[in-house]
Amino acid sequence: MATATALESASREATVNQQSERELLHVFANKIAAHADVEGDTNTAVPGLRLFRRTALTGCTSAAYEPSLILYAQGRKTVQVGGSTYTCHEGTCQLTSVDMPVFSQVTKAREPLKNSPVHSSCG
Repeated sequence: MATATALESASREATVNQQSERELLHVFANKIAAHADVEGDTNTAVPGLRLFRRTALTGCTSAAYEPSLILYAQGRKTVQVGGSTYTCHEGTCQLTSVDMPVFSQVTKAREPLKNSPVHSSCG
């Protein structure tokens, strides 16, 4: 019986942690939306810090990523580097240490402060 109780307790704790993570991501996304009030790229007063807001799906586009740390607050993006494909979504990050050519596509977009996601798949 003690094992069942421990498992139930661990399950409840995992659920609380997942809820807390979702709440923190929601707060993080709202903070970004408050400063990135237009579609596209927004420079900030902090040197080197840019905010990106995409509220619509995009086609596959080529780009060159500069050395950076990217934190994904909402939505989903597919990034192709060489022969590998990566899915970046809310709660994940991407670290690039060198200039890197990529193909990318926003595959899930969400208007900030709303709960109506839009989905697409790279084809």
